[in-house]
Amino acid sequence: MTEFFRKFAAAVTAAVLLAGGPVLAQQGDDLPPRKPSLITVRQIHSGHSLSDLYGSNPWPGRLIAATSILPGNNAHETIQRSIIPGAPLSWRWENPSYPPDARKDISQFELLVTTEGVPLNPDPAGFKADTLDWLDKWVAHAWKEGNGGRGAEVMLYSTWTYWQHAGAPPEYDPEPDVPFRERLDRDGARWELMQDTANAHRPEG
Repeated sequence: MTEFFRKFAAAVTAAVLLAGGPVLAQQGDDLPPRKPSLITVRQIHSGHSLSDLYGSNPWPGRLIAATSILPGNNAHETIQRSIIPGAPLSWRWENPSYPPDARKDISQFELLVTTEGVPLNPDPAGFKADTLDWLDKWVAHAWKEGNGGRGAEVMLYSTWTYWQHAGAPPEYDPEPDVPFRERLDRDGARWELMQDTANAHRPEG
C-alpha cells in the first residue's frame, strides 16, 4: 500500500447519514427516519471502508444473506462497488476506479452511497477544502447526471478513525493524542457538518 493510501486508510465503519433526498435538511432540523431503499434500487457504493464491510465471501457477502429471505431479489444485479482503497472523495473524483466508476457511470444508478477517508482534517479551512467542497461536487454531479439524468440520491456513510496506533503515531494523523471517545464526538460533528453542508448546497429538484 502506498504512503498516500496509508495516509487515508479508514478503520472501522459506523453509521449512515443522509445527504440529499427529497427533503432539504437544514442544520438542527429533526429529520424523520429514512425509509430503506428497496433492493431493486440500482446503487453504487464508493469508498473502501464502506464497501469492504460486506464485500467478501462472496461479494456482496452479507447483503446476500440479509436479502436471501426475499424471493427474486439478487444484490449482485443492483448493488455495485467503486473502490480505490483508502482514497478520499477528492482522489476518487479525479481518478476513476475499475468499472463501474461512481463518477463516470453514475447515470446507470439511482443511489450513490459514499464515504470519506479518515482521519478527517481538524482545521476548519482545510476540512472545507479537503472534504466539504468535494462532497458538494459529488452531490451536484449525482443530482444532475444520475439515473439517466433524472438525478440520483446520495447517502453519506460515516467512518470511525483509529482506536489506537500500533507504535508511534503516523504523521498523517493530526489528532493522535485525542482519546478515542472524545474523537468520536469531534468527528461526529464533522460528519454532521458534511451532511448539513451537502443538503444546503445541493441543486433544487
